[in-house]
Amino acid sequence: HDMAAFEQAFSARLLALSNTHNLLTESAWSGVELRELLTRELEPFRDGSQVLLSGPSVALTSKVAIALGMAIHEMATNATKHGAFRAGGGSVRISWSVSDENLRLEWQERCGHPIVPPSRQGFGSRLIQQTIVRELQGTVDTIYNNDGLQATFTIPLSVDDSMKDQAEAGVDLEPA
Repeated sequence: HDMAAFEQAFSARLLALSNTHNLLTESAWSGVELRELLTRELEPFRDGSQVLLSGPSVALTSKVAIALGMAIHEMATNATKHGAFRAGGGSVRISWSVSDENLRLEWQERCGHPIVPPSRQGFGSRLIQQTIVRELQGTVDTIYNNDGLQATFTIPLSVDDSMKDQAEAGVDLEPA
């Protein structure tokens, strides 16, 4: 509806993708540590809000890192608009574990106002479905609690990361 808002949202998404690409470039595209990815993606949103991270060391392939980085950016954007990051004093706790080659990542918001489920699926929700569910064959479960959103991502860590698969998926790995 508003071109300035669109430009701002689009630029933020490009920056999130750039953050993940920078991490992958630093590792020669060999993968990214999950905690480092979360820290980098959430840094712009931490203004006065508390972010708690807990979980074991997990190495992500480039394909998983790109998709998860975009999904975390969208979660943080929604928390800024509607949830824990909207006003000071909110918090987000992200915990994760690995079992049977599956990453289970839980996003738990706590805020001082009720969370209302959306009346429609926005771009961010569709992006999360596209990246986590379709691209990575994972699952996303969300619960809108009175004190904050809870989301659980389950992602197979054995997703093939070959250049052929990424080219077929339309991911451009060539530097600009």
